[in-house]
Amino acid sequence: MDKVIVVAVKSIIVYKRKVLIARRKAGDKYGAGLWEVIGGKLEFGEEPVDALKREIQEETGLKVDIKELLFVSTFLADDSRQIVTLNYVSHSITDRVELSDEHTEYMWAGQNKMRRLLHKKYMSDLEKNHIFEKLYIIED
Repeated sequence: MDKVIVVAVKSIIVYKRKVLIARRKAGDKYGAGLWEVIGGKLEFGEEPVDALKREIQEETGLKVDIKELLFVSTFLADDSRQIVTLNYVSHSITDRVELSDEHTEYMWAGQNKMRRLLHKKYMSDLEKNHIFEKLYIIED
């Protein structure tokens, strides 16, 4: 069995001290029904920031200001697939989201909702890297 490493880009999109999270549609091959921050896979030859802008536009309709790379994380999706994620922060000037068909719902969440809804591994990465303090995300 071939082992594959996939590079993905994600953004913690901030608007008024809350973060945009979205729920993947139920029929997805990976992560069906799970809440996540917005992003996707890097395409061959693509720069990470360009990929992130593309993914955000496709999935939410938002145009954002990408600020900086916050941290890099990795996890095993299954026995033969490892995901390496470049996690950025970006800011939106609006909270009007137009979801693509990849997600069924979204919310602008504070720390408490994020802790309840996001994957424990991702929350551990956020906390280990002090992201809530760095970005002044409200507790809600």
